[in-house]
Amino acid sequence: MVLTTIENPKITEIEIAGFAKIPTIPVEAIKKIVRKKEWMKNYAVVLALVNNPKTPAYVSMRLMNRLKAKDLKILEKNRDVSEAVRSIAKKRIYSQI
Repeated sequence: MVLTTIENPKITEIEIAGFAKIPTIPVEAIKKIVRKKEWMKNYAVVLALVNNPKTPAYVSMRLMNRLKAKDLKILEKNRDVSEAVRSIAKKRIYSQI
């Protein structure tokens, strides 16, 4: 269902950001979102993906370069994401100071 909806050409970036927040979204849908350059230009989409526990850690780590310091601080405390993601967020926070 989600994969079909994401493939709809009329879907908006706001809707994609909403889907990216859903913790039960299939990993295949996350990978489709990441492959679409137009969607990945949207900060809300990137932020939602990084905070989603289903997003593979290697994808989250790549996307963290684009996060603002305040969002990295929130990510560092997010117990839903992997320890590796939280650890990298913490390192990035202190490297920005």
